[in-house]
Amino acid sequence: SCQPCHQKQSRQWAVSAHARAYQTLVEKGKTNDVLCLACHTTGYGDSSLPGGYLKDVQCEACHGAAEGHPDMGRGFPKMEEAVCLRCHNPANSPNFNYPTYLKRIIHPQ
Repeated sequence: SCQPCHQKQSRQWAVSAHARAYQTLVEKGKTNDVLCLACHTTGYGDSSLPGGYLKDVQCEACHGAAEGHPDMGRGFPKMEEAVCLRCHNPANSPNFNYPTYLKRIIHPQ
């Protein structure tokens, strides 16, 4: 979990749309739709995760795997639009605008 060391970032994430991504599938009855799960969960299809994914768009969905991160002392690369476009593409998010959406999720470094 990222939360113990990154408390400010975790608090900001907790009130973001990413923190409620899976709930939107519940509300629409699409919790078994593989096309939706790929973007509304983290690690979809990872057999090492309980159920094959983690609910919601968590830190690793955007920042990448953090295994060993505390020991390596490395930061994460700058967020690039291409990362967002994996899910926020014209078919799924036709009004996506990178600068506008980034302001909604940007958090302290």
